[in-house]
Amino acid sequence: MSVYDFKKQFEYNLTTIPKFESEIISKLLNGSEDFWKLLKYNTNDPLSEADLTNNEKLNLIAFFNANKESAKPFKLIAFQSGQTITAEHTEIRLYPYDFSFDGEHFISHTMRFEIFTHYNLKLINGGRRLIKMMQEILTSVNGIDYEDVDGMINSATFDDTDGRQQYFNDSYSGYTLDLRAVMKWFIKLKTIVR
Repeated sequence: MSVYDFKKQFEYNLTTIPKFESEIISKLLNGSEDFWKLLKYNTNDPLSEADLTNNEKLNLIAFFNANKESAKPFKLIAFQSGQTITAEHTEIRLYPYDFSFDGEHFISHTMRFEIFTHYNLKLINGGRRLIKMMQEILTSVNGIDYEDVDGMINSATFDDTDGRQQYFNDSYSGYTLDLRAVMKWFIKLKTIVR
């Protein structure tokens, strides 16, 4: 079994996604029509296409067991080295990227976005597809706060992180964005009764 197949064998659905990840998806579903048009429509003018319903948006997300390669453009796993992408489309990956323990009670949790597209789809009427997608992500999810996610301290932010250009294969390139939040964490100690 390859590393890619091993990492793809986990099952995802809205009930198993941690609250932070679930809130990111919720903010994108409800906060940006243009993000979903840019993801779905592989045309030169995707923003002039019809808005998607929430069911159509949810159908773009691969929540299921990902053992089989999914044609859905929104995946909850990282791009793996050696992975083959053949269709001309745009794709986004969202996954937990980094955890840093800060003292006894706090953890810095980073969610990574990988956004990439085929070179034939990079330019659209009015600009660059991926730059517009990043603008929509920044607008929709920057500032998720403690009222949205239990245990979060302050707000999730892209502050002090880097957005980097990345090459995924010969035909695809894109960007990574990191959204970071500080969360409470506690170690529960069992009392031993003798």
